[in-house]
Amino acid sequence: MKNKCTKEEKSRRIAVVFRLLIDGYLRHEIHHFINNEEKWGIAESSIDWYVREAAKLYIDATNNNAKIELGKALNRLTRIYNKSFKMQDYKTAISAQKEINCLMRLYDKDANPADREKVIID
Repeated sequence: MKNKCTKEEKSRRIAVVFRLLIDGYLRHEIHHFINNEEKWGIAESSIDWYVREAAKLYIDATNNNAKIELGKALNRLTRIYNKSFKMQDYKTAISAQKEINCLMRLYDKDANPADREKVIID
């Protein structure tokens, strides 16, 4: 019976596969690398499991980065709105508010302006 790898080893292997995915390796290249370079001695289905787990990390990282960038964008646009409004630059303030509305999906940016009063509710 084969020894199971430790939790730490699983994490390390997932990190290896994550880096391979980031570097653009395809499935067959990942299999080749693991079998020939890493020599993990595991079945193809196990390698596929590591690929799926690494892909989950990639998706989580993307989602977290998207939330961070959305927060930064909203804060920047709010500052632009506030400064513009105080300076009575209403054109810029309205433009900033429109961008905020788009980021918050209050309306479709490409929609006809007459339809913008229809709030998008998912």
